Amino acid sequence: MTSLPLETERHRVVLPRTIKAIREALTPEEREDFTEELENTQAYDVRQVLEKWWLRGVMNLAGAWDRIRDIEAGRARVIPIEDVVPELRGRV
Repeated sequence: MTSLPLETERHRVVLPRTIKAIREALTPEEREDFTEELENTQAYDVRQVLEKWWLRGVMNLAGAWDRIRDIEAGRARVIPIEDVVPELRGRV
């Protein structure tokens, strides 16, 4: 169990944009890279670094990397867009 302040809703992960929360959402290897990058970043660029790693943390918590691997390997369940939005039938 993690002490990470995390709210989950259907298909949504909410991760606070704090250094501690971001760090906890990363893998041990990513944490080292995150810390090194953050410590070597100019003050005016810290926000960009935090946003980059925050997104990585959200992807980790959501399990998105597994889904991306499934898509790349052709194992993902897909639904044709025409089945979701019938008006597009014949247009795509």
